[in-house]
Amino acid sequence: MRTKLLLLAALSLQLCASAQKKEEGFDFSFKPTKNPPRYLVTTENKNGLWSRTAVYMPERAIAMEGWYQDEACTIQHGSFVWYHTNRAIREIGSFDQGKKHGTWIRYNEQGQMLDSTHYEKGMRKGLSIGWHTNGKRADSSYFDGAGNGTTVAWNEDGIRMLEGKTINDTAKDGLWKYYHANGTVMATEEYVAGERKSCACFTELGKAVDPSECLEKDAAFKGGDEGWIVFLQRNLNPAVAAKKGAPFGAYTVMYQFIVEKDGSIGDIKALTSYGYGMEAEVLRVLKKSPKWVPANQFGTKVRAYRRQPITFVVEKG
Repeated sequence: MRTKLLLLAALSLQLCASAQKKEEGFDFSFKPTKNPPRYLVTTENKNGLWSRTAVYMPERAIAMEGWYQDEACTIQHGSFVWYHTNRAIREIGSFDQGKKHGTWIRYNEQGQMLDSTHYEKGMRKGLSIGWHTNGKRADSSYFDGAGNGTTVAWNEDGIRMLEGKTINDTAKDGLWKYYHANGTVMATEEYVAGERKSCACFTELGKAVDPSECLEKDAAFKGGDEGWIVFLQRNLNPAVAAKKGAPFGAYTVMYQFIVEKDGSIGDIKALTSYGYGMEAEVLRVLKKSPKWVPANQFGTKVRAYRRQPITFVVEKG
């Protein structure tokens, strides 16, 4: 038996099917796969609609329940619930012919409400509110149901973070302002129908920042994506799954982490639990990571979230 590592995997196989009910293995991106699945998905015709239920694998915990108009499950229609792996509700709401309709609510793993938004035929309408885990308001938006709205957001300590206007549901329009943690203006942007026309950035003391720095840059590994892949390949042990007795197949382990303002990696969390030493091996290597180039927003270093899939392949031979 031998193993190897892949950084991408996307193949599909239907496990079993009938005219009215079928079961399939889905990968982390919720696409059919022939490899050991992240989800076991059951699709069944019930009274003219199609019911779909997903279960996290290998946890055997409910992941999703929802309704569709079509057998291919491309048009959502009816109630939907997504769950965290601990079985707590993650998101709940309804669709009407493929568009969100009614109130949608998101929760964290501890059951705290994160935000509440009302939709009418896919468009936000009325007041939408989000909360930080400390109970303080994170953001507040008001939309008219035709795509026009205003948004204000705050940091966990209550200091205003940003404010601006939106048209066409997602396109920024007019003047947007962003603030430093001390409450002073960090940047201003002028938009016309989603197109940024100008930007000015400032330090916490109000001094103008070089316009060349007034661009958002994501966190990056020194050496870029290729350098990151080389680091993972050099440090991960591809044989760990086979040595621990994992059945033949490909297992995509998923981790999320934060690149801190100083470039270090923190808040590392596994999003899968296949076992056989795979999550532990990825965690070991992530903890060894050199510092990254931190994300930059308007000339200021900020924290950035990243997700990393690693696929262990256990083969015969």
